[in-house]
This record gives sequence, structure tokens and C-alpha cells, in this order.
Amino acid sequence: MWWKVIFTFSTLFVFSACLNERSEMPPAVNDLDVHIQVQEEQKVGEEVPLQVQLLEGQAYVEDVGQVRFEVFESDQTDTVRTKEARYVQDGIFRSSIQLDDAGEYVIEVMITSGGETVSEQVTLVLLEE
Repeated sequence: MWWKVIFTFSTLFVFSACLNERSEMPPAVNDLDVHIQVQEEQKVGEEVPLQVQLLEGQAYVEDVGQVRFEVFESDQTDTVRTKEARYVQDGIFRSSIQLDDAGEYVIEVMITSGGETVSEQVTLVLLEE
């Protein structure tokens, strides 16, 4: 009789622990809404703020494996500069970069979580002063 009670409580305990562990997992990157927030035109020599906001539905996402920006000139994809982003608030991850040459740049944000990666790109034009 007692072993049935102990078995039942043990099963319930293990099951509830599995449910709690699952609810704490970061969201799948394919379910994220990625909003890159970068000005499309900047001046040479100025710090370029890099920012992305991550949402899952209407909820802010603050826990993903990695958020990084890759920046390269449009016509030179072999020279990529990578900047790690850090979480700020309200689903916003931020970094910055200084670019010294005028031209057109591609800014790609890469979000990695649970072995999956999603990316979005925007174009930045760097103007002479």
C-alpha cells in the first residue's frame, strides 16, 4: 500500500520538474520577431549604434543563446567584422561599431539559441562629412 503512495508522489514530482524545466527553455529562434533598429545613413568616423529588438508574439525576449552583428561592405563580403550584442531591456540587444570608410555596408544580426540560428539584414550607407 505505502509503495503505491510513494510511487505516485515520486511520479508527480518528476513530472512537475520536467514541466518546470521545459517552461524555462529559451524560445525557438524561428518563433522570434526580429526588429533591427539601425539608422540607414551615418557619417564616417561616428560610432554606429547597432540595436535589435526580439519579440515572441507581444512578449519581450531577453534570454537567447547569442546575439551578434556582422558588418561588411556590400562589395567585400570576405572582410566581416563581428560585434557581440548585450541585453539592455525590453527585448533590446545593443552593440556599436566605428567604420572609417564611406560606402554601403550590410549589417546582419545573427540570433542563435538551442542550436538554431536566424538572421536578418539591413543596409547602411556611410557618408563623408
